[in-house]
Amino acid sequence: MNKQESKYQYTASLMDEAFLFLPEQKDYDAITVKEVCRKAGVNPSIFHLHYETMNDLLEETVGMIIDLIIKHTLEYGRDEQ
Repeated sequence: MNKQESKYQYTASLMDEAFLFLPEQKDYDAITVKEVCRKAGVNPSIFHLHYETMNDLLEETVGMIIDLIIKHTLEYGRDEQ
């Protein structure tokens, strides 16, 4: 992974994390791009380099969570053997 790809993924992870914490404060339908960006510390134009809509961010975030669950489940299974 080169430096640009690494920075791109880091920025995406900031928005994923910000997005995960906002539903504690309000419903998904009420969360805005501006709020995600403010919480992540990125400019809204950066959001639109990564995603077209909030649903795209939602899909990526859910995918990230599923990947983490699978990874930890597989690691747990190896530890049990």
